[in-house]
Amino acid sequence: MKKFIMCLLVACFVLILPSVKLVQAAEMNPYLEKIIDLRIYNDDEKTNQEAREMIERLDHIDDSILRNISLSGATMILSDKKLVELPEFAELKGVVPRGHTEPWDDIPGLGGFISYAAIGKSDPSIKNNHGDINLELHEFGHIVDMYTINGVELSATEAFRAAHQKDKNNIFPTDDYFEYVDEYFAEVFAYYYYTEASRQTLYEKAPTTARFFDDLHTKILTVSERTESAFTVVWDEHVSGNSYMVRVNDKEYEVTEPEFSLDGLLGNSNYKVQVFTKDADGKVISSSYAKTVLTHKYENIDVSGLVDAYNEIKAIDVDNRTEVLNKLKIQADTMFTNIEHGRISQEKVDKLIDQIMVEAEDIKFDLVMKNMPKRPVTGVATPPQENPMKPYLPVIFASLGILVVASGVFVYLLRSNKKG
Repeated sequence: MKKFIMCLLVACFVLILPSVKLVQAAEMNPYLEKIIDLRIYNDDEKTNQEAREMIERLDHIDDSILRNISLSGATMILSDKKLVELPEFAELKGVVPRGHTEPWDDIPGLGGFISYAAIGKSDPSIKNNHGDINLELHEFGHIVDMYTINGVELSATEAFRAAHQKDKNNIFPTDDYFEYVDEYFAEVFAYYYYTEASRQTLYEKAPTTARFFDDLHTKILTVSERTESAFTVVWDEHVSGNSYMVRVNDKEYEVTEPEFSLDGLLGNSNYKVQVFTKDADGKVISSSYAKTVLTHKYENIDVSGLVDAYNEIKAIDVDNRTEVLNKLKIQADTMFTNIEHGRISQEKVDKLIDQIMVEAEDIKFDLVMKNMPKRPVTGVATPPQENPMKPYLPVIFASLGILVVASGVFVYLLRSNKKG
């Protein structure tokens, strides 16, 4: 009986779950899978097919863009319900948006951190109540504009504003709606990624804008790996690039591949990264948008040993501290602050502790030797003084020898006279 109930529940779950979500799990681009929120209430084949086609068109977008959008947390709802029927947008009921005469109730798309596109309304028509070349790509263009680069609205950059000023009247000569630079961005984004034909139209009628999107995906930096002491950033290759100069804060590094890693860093610290693409002659031909990388925070650092070492420093009178110990004290002061903010590893803390303890012990030993009382010197033999007559000794001994010989001769002569 329990097995029967379990099977019945599973069957009900499968029947209730929209079939397009099964397709999503099996086939969707992994970055899109994090972005797209499918909400299908009329679960028929037509609705599912239209949803699949919308997802396929969104998959035309470069992965570097989708990857950064997925990391931003922005989402896009694809639903067969009207915008104002969804809880996120219920407050818009009856509100008339900018550039429109009718309220949000009948508008099939909205761009923002939480965007929306109605399933089955992709093509421009009176029936679908929009004139965008493609609904979902236009609304996704708003997400790209605002959330691809943290802190940067792409449509507000100098480069894109120049493209808008130059190209808008060529490609949309009679549509004042695209005087809004953000709406122009969303629509030309849709032109660029919709079909080869629409992209060609962009090249012909808005070449400066087309070149902006040609380079956009190469200007986006993505953090592929990050720890407390290191990070790796990657980017798409530039078609004319030969090498890259990577600037991290005020230091520069040369690399030949579209990837850069840096280690030995402080934890919980910001590093501003920007990449400059060089051609074969070493000339900079493109620069990325700056990316601020925050390293992870060090947690659970044991500071008891550092506190003990610091107390050892304070126990030594200031006048007796060496220059080395004073520098170690400054390092310890800085390290306490860095530990509080999660910037320093346990390994570096332990290394400083060892350095302080060794230097403190050396100073204490020297002080003991310096202050040891002097004992009186007794029973110590003094070295013999040099005899001042030493230089004359050979002459003296020679003279004595002559006297001895002379005395012997004299005695011999006396004895000889007595016998005679």
